[in-house]
Amino acid sequence: AKMSGLGMDSTAIFGITTVDIIGWSVYTLVSLAMLIWVLWNTFPGQIVRDSLNKDKAAKYAHYRDLAAKKERLYHHAVWARNDGKPKEAEKLEAELEEVEEECLELAKEIGRRVKVS
Repeated sequence: AKMSGLGMDSTAIFGITTVDIIGWSVYTLVSLAMLIWVLWNTFPGQIVRDSLNKDKAAKYAHYRDLAAKKERLYHHAVWARNDGKPKEAEKLEAELEEVEEECLELAKEIGRRVKVS
């Protein structure tokens, strides 16, 4: 049965044309893609994403260790100074500087903002 009228072709089934089907499938796919993209960028999505990225996860773990070491060295240096052990304090401060540099390098790699005192 030939339908005369715009947008209707002879292959219409229940008034649904192939153009309709293509249009709706594109709309559905784009909607799903956008939904997935939005969820992927939420906080739980980032946790999933980071857990999939083993290399980055290892770097994060190393970064946390370095940050803890930095904190510990800083306090020990302060305590050594307060206890009147300048030689020990200088040694700790030199080590602290090295750890801080490594920490900054890693922070740049993993995209972590670091406050530099």
